[in-house]
Amino acid sequence: MDITTCAKQPALPILLASLLLYHGVGNVHCATVHENSVDLHSLLDFQQRVTNDPNGALSNWSISTHFCRWNGVTCSSTRPWHVKGLNLTTQNLAGQISQSLGNLTYLQTLDLSGNSFHGPLPLVKPLQHLEILLGSNLFQGNIPDVLTNCSNLAYLDLSTNQLTGVIPSSIGSMTKLVGLSFTQNNLRLCLDPNLTGVIPAALGNITSLRSLSFRKLAQWKNSRRDLAKDEHNMIDLMARQGLKLGMLVLIALLLLCHGVGNVDCATVHENRGDLSSLLDFKQGIIDPNGALKTWNASTHYCRWAGVICTPKRPWRVFELNLAGQSLGGQISSSLGNLTFLSKLDLFNNSFFGPLPLLNRLQQLQNLTLGSNRLHGAIPNALTNSSSLSYLDLSTNLLVGAIPANISLLLNLEYLDLDQNNLTGTIPQIIGDITSLEILYLFQNQLSGSIPDKIWQLPNLVRLVLSENNLSGGIPQTLHNLSSLQILGLEYNMLSKALPPNIGDALSNLEELNLGNNMFEGQIPASLGNGSGLQIIMFLNNAFVGKIPPFGKLSNLTFLDLGSNRLEASDSDSWEFLHALGNCSYLQDFSLSQNQLEGHIPDSIGNLSSNLQSLVLSANKLSGIVPLSIGNLQNLTWLGLDFNNLTGPIDEWIGKLTQLVRLNLGENDFIGPIPPSIGNLNQLATLFLGANGFTGYIPPSLGNLQYLVKLDVSFNNLHGSIYT
Repeated sequence: MDITTCAKQPALPILLASLLLYHGVGNVHCATVHENSVDLHSLLDFQQRVTNDPNGALSNWSISTHFCRWNGVTCSSTRPWHVKGLNLTTQNLAGQISQSLGNLTYLQTLDLSGNSFHGPLPLVKPLQHLEILLGSNLFQGNIPDVLTNCSNLAYLDLSTNQLTGVIPSSIGSMTKLVGLSFTQNNLRLCLDPNLTGVIPAALGNITSLRSLSFRKLAQWKNSRRDLAKDEHNMIDLMARQGLKLGMLVLIALLLLCHGVGNVDCATVHENRGDLSSLLDFKQGIIDPNGALKTWNASTHYCRWAGVICTPKRPWRVFELNLAGQSLGGQISSSLGNLTFLSKLDLFNNSFFGPLPLLNRLQQLQNLTLGSNRLHGAIPNALTNSSSLSYLDLSTNLLVGAIPANISLLLNLEYLDLDQNNLTGTIPQIIGDITSLEILYLFQNQLSGSIPDKIWQLPNLVRLVLSENNLSGGIPQTLHNLSSLQILGLEYNMLSKALPPNIGDALSNLEELNLGNNMFEGQIPASLGNGSGLQIIMFLNNAFVGKIPPFGKLSNLTFLDLGSNRLEASDSDSWEFLHALGNCSYLQDFSLSQNQLEGHIPDSIGNLSSNLQSLVLSANKLSGIVPLSIGNLQNLTWLGLDFNNLTGPIDEWIGKLTQLVRLNLGENDFIGPIPPSIGNLNQLATLFLGANGFTGYIPPSLGNLQYLVKLDVSFNNLHGSIYT
């Protein structure tokens, strides 16, 4: 492609600008950091192929918002964030599904059911999927063999489509499939309505299968292989059409031959109450992986998986630990009869329904029901378990208010209610639980102010109230909270100035995240005294004035002050930059979208050699970029765009060989684009548009094999780009 000067061919820069705007370059303010570009681009490619979105389900899918906050997207809980779930069910979406979803290597749940997607099924790579839900669409064609490479797949729904062809015999390699019949199981294998061919004999390898649905299929030839290898599996064949009666009789005989229904009752259970409570709990459980296969009357319940009993007779159930076993169903309130129970851990399963009534468990100390699908309100009776020290109900679907009488749990040390739909205010008397060390309430819909008593809890170590609708501010005079290590208040509506003594009162703070609020005033100088601080995130607030020196923060790794009204224009106000040279662990530093003016000081080159991200975009910086910036040789992202910087870039740019993202657009840089830029062989994004660059486009740009975004428009360049 030939690029001539803008004066000679005005249509081409306009075309380039249009293409850049199409790809979102018009909002390059660098306020949002997408650490995982693979997941980001995979989602954007999926969005591009959606041709109809009448409900605006993808309205917030833009690079100005982190993809973990996009509608329907669920991410992993720790950095670097990966897409864990994509749920866009019943959104009336249309189009074809992009094959790029196969690049989401951490994806566990893909639910696009109840839409109008058409075309062939996506060629899903062998990911670690646990659920693929594509039912009730308009998919056509065959079931791709590659789908059966997803060896961890537990739930597959392809129902109500227009699929044709033969079911792949390789489906037998998906040995972790779990049946979901109409009576609350975990697999519905509905490949209707036009499939033909032989029922694959390999289905007999899927020993965990509980529900196999072949309703309303076209032409079937009956296989006589044994579909009941596991005596505990009752296979539900929904075969009202297509299967002959003889096949059903054969399956029934095979089940009988495998002893289904036999019970050995030789073991004596001293405590029938605990036994009955556990069996009643088991009766309502969906157990795809056989976690409860030892739970039968022929084995003493103290030897059952997950059960720990008291050390002496009469043996009583002391702990029940079934975390991460892929169990489903409702939690029976019969567990409330295990009166010696000290720990109940059902974390990370798929239990649904209301919280069980456990008010009789006076000895219960640890209740962990997080990461399930429990719904309804938190019962007041829960507080009858007055011995509780650890309560985790996080990542469920709980609604309603936090019970005010939760303050009766005077021994509580750990309270985690995050990622629910709780409403109302944070109870003031929660501050009466003086033993509290951990309080997680983030990602709810809580409103009102933060109770003053919370700031007086003497043993509080972590306070995370992020992503709610909280208002008000932090008390102007903070008491000594030297125990606090993590304070997360981001994504609320908090305002007012920070207390001047915040750094002294929170002397052992390690993480301080106040981003995306409405805090105002100056950043308190006392923050520079918190020698343990590692992370400071103040982005997108209304802080003003000079930036205090943080040179004493020897452990600082992440400092984001972007999108505020902070100022620097002379040597005195730029002193903070010189002090940051003492922060030898600093990796990420952003001051984008502030009111920085004048020349960038030479001391920029004294920043940590570990620095990976430096973003000063959208300020009023002028003059030439100091040559010392070439010292920062571990930079992967340099953002200087939307300033008034000038001069050539050839003397320093070639030294930054680790750069992945380089944004220099919308400045006044001059001279040629140096050939040394072709040595930046990790570069994926290069924005040089809207400057005064002249001369030939260096052929070395063709060496950048990872380059996916290039903007050299609105310069005085000519020549060709070779790829």
